[in-house]
Amino acid sequence: AEDAAIGQHSTAKHIRLFSAFPEEEEVLFPFNTFFLVKSKLGHNAKKFVGERFGERDMTNIGLYDLVEITEAQARELAQRSEKQLQEAGPAKPHSGHPQR
Repeated sequence: AEDAAIGQHSTAKHIRLFSAFPEEEEVLFPFNTFFLVKSKLGHNAKKFVGERFGERDMTNIGLYDLVEITEAQARELAQRSEKQLQEAGPAKPHSGHPQR
C-alpha cells in the first residue's frame, strides 16, 4: 500500500524499523533530492497532522505540500526564476517609511 504522505514515484525509503519514534513514519530521501513547493497547507491540514502524530499545537509549524522533481526540472526552474529576476530589474529598497 502506498503511503499517503509519499508520492508513488518517490525515492524516499521508510525508516520506521530503525527509528526511535516509529509512530512518526519517518522517511529518508537520497542526497540531492529536489522538491517543488506546491502550496502551503492551512489550518485543517495542520489539525489533521497534529492529531495523527499527537502534536497539540502546530500554530508555529509550517506545513507544505511538496512534489519530488528531477535535478533537470530543478535546474530549469532555477533558470526561469533567474531570468524573471533579471527582467524585473534591481529591487527597490523598502524601509517601511515613505521615501523623500
